[in-house]
Amino acid sequence: MRFLLALLSLVALYGCSDAAPTYDVSPSAKPALWAVEGADGGPQAYLFGTVHLLPEGVEWQSPALDKAMDRSDALVIEVLGADDPQKLAGAFKALAFSPNLPPVEERLPADLKPELEQAKDGIGLARMMLDGMESWAAALTLASAQHEKLGLDRADGVETVVEAHFKKADKPICGLETMEEQLGAFDTLPETEQRQMLKDVVSDTSDARAEFEKLLQAWASGNESGLIKASQGGMMDTPRIREAVLVARNRAWAERLDAMLKKNEHPFVAVGAGHLVGPDNVREFLAAKGYKVVRVQ
Repeated sequence: MRFLLALLSLVALYGCSDAAPTYDVSPSAKPALWAVEGADGGPQAYLFGTVHLLPEGVEWQSPALDKAMDRSDALVIEVLGADDPQKLAGAFKALAFSPNLPPVEERLPADLKPELEQAKDGIGLARMMLDGMESWAAALTLASAQHEKLGLDRADGVETVVEAHFKKADKPICGLETMEEQLGAFDTLPETEQRQMLKDVVSDTSDARAEFEKLLQAWASGNESGLIKASQGGMMDTPRIREAVLVARNRAWAERLDAMLKKNEHPFVAVGAGHLVGPDNVREFLAAKGYKVVRVQ
């Protein structure tokens, strides 16, 4: 489940938060920020990698980020409305359920039954609906419960703060994809890959805090190699999953950003950090189109 907070904005589905644990994060956190240079050599856009849900009290804003946002004429995020529980639940339920599915327990190796029971703890009413969910949807539901247990909240996430900055400045905010497109990347996976995803989420339950701590430390320090290790691997080593939920989306986003830049727009792009590091990232696809992408923080 390590990739979800660095790649997928629609992770807060169900769950009841326990007492929030504390995390050791440097007070001088400086997450990575890149400038996309235009033909004149000046910054035409900014790329900022986010962690969609954060624990309370993580300080990550900086003068460089404030300057980049102030110089931008619009905010571009992954999906609009991800902070609307009703809208998110509606989009999820429209894709998540199918009739005559085997119980989730039967879709997993028998030796993962204890981990499955542990993963189910905290999903509330969704527990009764889990067996009716397609495997990808069950995986996201269980992962969401783990995020709640880690004390993570969208209200403390990067996008919430960045959106508030642009709303205060009365600048437009747009999304790179719809909720249906983001969830559809999972919904269209073959069942074999969906079950691999489910298996990965369940088997990682006991390691969730340690995995998140690695991601948080790498993100806060702007450590690109650490981000790659923390946000990839696991289910992302499965080619079809990687292509559907990472590479194809990165490619599509680069196309949409290219179209914006060709219209001389100057966006501040805030997307999951995992989309901006590692092979086939958004920066690489933009560079292939002739843009120069340079790190500025």
